[in-house]
Amino acid sequence: MCSKMCRAEIKRHSFIICVVLLVFLHNWCFGELSFDSTEHIRQSIKHIRDDVLGVSTFQQHINNSANFQTVSLDSRTIVTDVADSISVKFRDRADAVLRLQKEIQAGYAAKSWKPWKKCCEIPEPGPSVSKVDHGTLCSIESLTASKKDETPTNNFLRAAQRNKDLHPGLKWQYFGSEFGVLTQFPASHISSCNTSYDNRYRPWYVQASTPKPKDVIIAIDVSGSMIINNRIGAAIDAATTVLNTLSPNDRVTVITFSEDAKALGAVHCTKTSAQPTRSSFCFNNMMASATPDNIHHLVGLVKQITPHGDTYYATALKLSFDFLESAYMSDLINSSNSLTKDKVAKSRDRVILFLSDGVPSDSPFRIFKLIKLRNLAMRNSVVLLCYELGKGTFGPALKLMASQNFTFHDLKINSSICGECDPPVPGVFHKVVETKHLRSAMGTYYSFFSQHKNNAASTEDPVVWSVPYFDAGGLGMVMTAASTVIIDETLVGVVGVDLTMHELVADVTYFSIGANIGYAFLLSLDGKVLMHPLLPAPSAVSDDTVITGIEAFERSPEVLKFLHSTLHDVSNNKVEGSGGVDGVYYGVFNMTHMLPTGHKDVILHNVISSLSCSLVKKTKFILCVVMGVNVTSFTDLAPQQVPPDFTFLYHRFDLTSPSGHSVVSTQMVTPNRSSVVFAPSAFIDSGSYLEHPESTTTIQSYQHFILTGDYFGTPATQLKSSIRSTVLVSWVLDKIWMQSTFNHPDKHIIWRYFASESGMFRILPGVQMNKLYEPTHRPWYDLAIGLLMEEYNNHNFVFNPDDMLAAISPPYTDASTGNIIVTISRAVVEPMLNHTHNMNHLPHVLGVMGADISLRYFESLLFQAVPECSSGAGYCIVIDTSGFVIYDHPLISMEANAVRLARSSNYHLTHGHPHVASMLINKKILVRQQCIDVAALAFRESYLINRSHITEHSGGLPFGVSHIPGSNIVILSVPNAFEHDNECVSHLSAADVCVLSKTLCESPCMERKEAQQLYMTCLNRYNYTWDDAPPPCIPAKYKRGENHHGKGMTSNDIECGKQSKVSETPYAIAGNGDTDHPIQTKHEVKYILLFSCSFVFILCLFFAIKRRRRP
Repeated sequence: MCSKMCRAEIKRHSFIICVVLLVFLHNWCFGELSFDSTEHIRQSIKHIRDDVLGVSTFQQHINNSANFQTVSLDSRTIVTDVADSISVKFRDRADAVLRLQKEIQAGYAAKSWKPWKKCCEIPEPGPSVSKVDHGTLCSIESLTASKKDETPTNNFLRAAQRNKDLHPGLKWQYFGSEFGVLTQFPASHISSCNTSYDNRYRPWYVQASTPKPKDVIIAIDVSGSMIINNRIGAAIDAATTVLNTLSPNDRVTVITFSEDAKALGAVHCTKTSAQPTRSSFCFNNMMASATPDNIHHLVGLVKQITPHGDTYYATALKLSFDFLESAYMSDLINSSNSLTKDKVAKSRDRVILFLSDGVPSDSPFRIFKLIKLRNLAMRNSVVLLCYELGKGTFGPALKLMASQNFTFHDLKINSSICGECDPPVPGVFHKVVETKHLRSAMGTYYSFFSQHKNNAASTEDPVVWSVPYFDAGGLGMVMTAASTVIIDETLVGVVGVDLTMHELVADVTYFSIGANIGYAFLLSLDGKVLMHPLLPAPSAVSDDTVITGIEAFERSPEVLKFLHSTLHDVSNNKVEGSGGVDGVYYGVFNMTHMLPTGHKDVILHNVISSLSCSLVKKTKFILCVVMGVNVTSFTDLAPQQVPPDFTFLYHRFDLTSPSGHSVVSTQMVTPNRSSVVFAPSAFIDSGSYLEHPESTTTIQSYQHFILTGDYFGTPATQLKSSIRSTVLVSWVLDKIWMQSTFNHPDKHIIWRYFASESGMFRILPGVQMNKLYEPTHRPWYDLAIGLLMEEYNNHNFVFNPDDMLAAISPPYTDASTGNIIVTISRAVVEPMLNHTHNMNHLPHVLGVMGADISLRYFESLLFQAVPECSSGAGYCIVIDTSGFVIYDHPLISMEANAVRLARSSNYHLTHGHPHVASMLINKKILVRQQCIDVAALAFRESYLINRSHITEHSGGLPFGVSHIPGSNIVILSVPNAFEHDNECVSHLSAADVCVLSKTLCESPCMERKEAQQLYMTCLNRYNYTWDDAPPPCIPAKYKRGENHHGKGMTSNDIECGKQSKVSETPYAIAGNGDTDHPIQTKHEVKYILLFSCSFVFILCLFFAIKRRRRP
């Protein structure tokens, strides 16, 4: 018999066993998914992959029936061919500008003019009135315009129309006169005739008039007398006007002076002062590059200046010369040995715009001596333009300062400072009596340089290309090509043409030689990047972006040294193509490549790469192509036989109405037949394709090419040879998809599609799409490629593709119904005789297959596969490997906040379930990481699931965490009784501020934070390496708010007056109340688990109560 003590010990141990068993069963019920559940969800995803998408069948068809060939690659040949193509585009657009210039010159020579209707008098657009009129011109007169009748004749109109016929992608063509009148083609309505617009103050006008870069000091008197007659208001308006004339090639500093002088933007720290909003202190001692960001910053500061104190010139002049000399010395240090001090001094226009309304309180002799000495230090390269504001006579100081003629003041200067310098160039003194004339006087400062004989504007480059800028009218990034009109050695105006960047540099935007084999980028000779894979697509830009140096994109010191050497060599070669070997500069380096993985995440890997660069002839740009040095070929589709039952349906239903179509919300669709779309990258000349409208003849030429291999259309719409093979091989998808539709007639499956790496897109049901639609730039495409890269990496590059399931996108709202859908995508690759590859030579991706399914359908698959998700004792959250929520109850219930975030694919675990996120973060399963949005000057912070930590660290969590192998999803099974830290209420984030609610509660801060600590504001240059800074972010390649696939958008050229239509989904999507497809949730194992958990809980509760009653 057991003693009393023995029985007590047995009871104690029994209680402990009960508790342990309860914890075990809790984890069994609600912890990491069982093997069966994991396998069931794998099978569900595999069902979508093979039965809905038809991936395995299509891959087998490719392996067994398609013809393949080996395509040789030579980066030197590639870079030369692409550079020549870009050169032709720039040359043709420059010819369009010169055609306009010729007609203006002829009109002035004949003194022939024609009046045109004002743009404000053009009828407003409406149902029967187009936004633009290509049959006429219209004019915009500034408030201070003169000689309003000197406007172009019909010959200018005919030249503009001729340009439009030759290059349909041209947007605006215009002539801005030096008298303040703009005449534009096509004519379009503006809202008011009383407009502040003045062409003379626009950057395109000023840059064409003075193409040499400028260093501009704006020195503003803010003494107490400036309050009289609101002189300070006039000064603020004038300074703002000057700032807005500048381009990023210029540098600027704004100085205010009274008893002392200060540079606007300079940080003056005291013990009690707040931290500066900008981490850069460059405004203290460095001229700022006139980027949109810096100009916006300075304009804001100018508007805050207030008058006070007396007037002292010397302090303002000293500070002005300090900034100018600092910039000059920096140029001297950074210049090559081949540039003399004199060449550096003449490389820029340097000017001080000096404004005052009073006599200086300091000694004129001191002022003149300071100017003389300081200008000599810069080889007399500084010009003073002086403005005297107000009535009365203020003495000779400002006039003498402008003339810099101080000889009669007996200024004795040491000749050794600059014994061989040219004398200073006399500036101009302006007497401005009325404040309303100050803006005009200061705003036209550039005319001094455009007319001065020492200015470097010459006929060597008759057409000046602007730095790319954001067009607020919806064209995305734009460049202006402009040229001056000089009559009798006098500037009378500037002709200009606006061109969209997405057409001009389409060869770079859509550059492709196979997935992840290589990329291209375009540089100006001063090292600014016009296009790079790490920049947004030009048409996707929705605000001013940073046009910065190559250092932001290529961080390797060896690569940067090579590129800077190439830029210097090309800049100094007199004969085009004389540098390098056959005009190509070539090097081999260990370069860091960035590949997408997960939603908005990247992985970095080092690849021994070749870098080939070539001058784009007749321009000031350089094209570079990067390729893996060991990648000398890849496997691609060879010419194919035309299947006996082959038919070709192009998506332009507005041009050729398809048979068997139905109409959904005014949009034609073909439910039983796929349509084919050719993306810009499908064409030999992407830019020419984008600017040429398609017609029925164009479609006939496409069909003839697909059937015969011969092309009879215009060169602008000629397809790459590989496109024919892709269309023929993918024709089998109609049979695969229709068979799947017959076997699985589920209205939850919305679209199915295949995008080839070469730019063909096939979609079922067939539907018309946007001409700009580029499937290889879409998130679902990147997700599939990222999953492929990650699976190969995780399996040490020995991998059976059948083990890879599919990638699932974060949800988004369907543009037509408002319901929530997800995309499931999977890469299709070349046939692999063996499965061994490496990061230097991955399998060639032929394309990506995808399907859009409703979230309700995904939920039904989840509930059938994972009983824990529908047991009633808990709930499931499905996230991707970046922590973005794919499925949870708020989404399926259409809760407002979840839906709002899902619309932009930004619904993250940290937003919807902060307590769950906090525990994963603390366990280092959900790991914070950063990337740099180069174009937005911002850090963007995100998370990544550390898969190895799921197994190692998830044991102590009160919920289960399971990664589904072969996919990008993680399932969290959370019990209803989940307890959390009540203090961690939420993760807070705002646009520019990240707030931590508690030390242990990390804030997601998914929005941007300024990255100024890595960006030298004044120099417009990033300063980092791969080792000490986050990787770049994946940039946007399409406009936010655009339909996920661009389905239903008109394919016509984006042009004024053309309306777009958005189609509804051709199949109805079951809503929240859908009963046609009941969700199956009956699993016997669920009840066994619940019964077991309940029984053990009651048993343990009994022991606890009984033990408590014992004395």
